[in-house]
Amino acid sequence: MKRVGTAGLGTLLLLVAQGCTMPTEKPARGDALVEATLYTLDGQRTSIFEVAKGKVAVFKFGASWCHWCTKQIPHLNEVAKTYPKEKVAVFDIDVQEDPKTAEAYAAKQGMAYPILLDPRGRAATLYSVSGIPIVIIAGPDRKVLYRGNYTSFDSLNRYIAPAVKSLEAGGK
Repeated sequence: MKRVGTAGLGTLLLLVAQGCTMPTEKPARGDALVEATLYTLDGQRTSIFEVAKGKVAVFKFGASWCHWCTKQIPHLNEVAKTYPKEKVAVFDIDVQEDPKTAEAYAAKQGMAYPILLDPRGRAATLYSVSGIPIVIIAGPDRKVLYRGNYTSFDSLNRYIAPAVKSLEAGGK
């Protein structure tokens, strides 16, 4: 019995170490996005609602030191290059790093989308972020369509494409 418990604990620790999240984190699929204040690299105040207004929102909570966050960038770049900015808002939320670090990271990684700052981790707290990366996709109605960790372009596109079609058809 002790052996099974140790294996289960080992698996849980492995998932946490890889940045995986528990399914009870909110907002989850079907929940509404939570409004959260963010900042641009030049210190201007903005918010998730402002950036995503009337669009399909695709965003990631991450940081420059996170290996899986860096591996996520090419997939988000592909989303940003595939869909027009008027329909899909792709952005990164850098958690608890200074603007210079975030800006240098974005430039080095060739981000094709904006990086916004969550300097005190308040947005991450509102989104129950306990490990990174966290990728969230929401429709223009602000309902979460997907919440997960490292996600390929094809997997992201399974949620984005129908949401964009609905937006183009006038649905929300």
